[in-house]
Amino acid sequence: MTVLKYWMALALNMVFLLRNGDAQLEPVFLGLILAQTNIIVHLYVFLTRQGIDVERDIVLEQGKAEKLH
Repeated sequence: MTVLKYWMALALNMVFLLRNGDAQLEPVFLGLILAQTNIIVHLYVFLTRQGIDVERDIVLEQGKAEKLH
């Protein structure tokens, strides 16, 4: 589950950099976002097949993060 959280955080950082970054780097960031999305989807499918409720864990983590803010 830690790997999935890491990749999701990295993808969100890439989106932030894409929005606020240099326009010349957009193709690089888009490529990275697509690659990370592919990895996230494969991880989601793998973890779901292992019997892990990924969506429930994500909601729980979001709840923890909201309590900290």
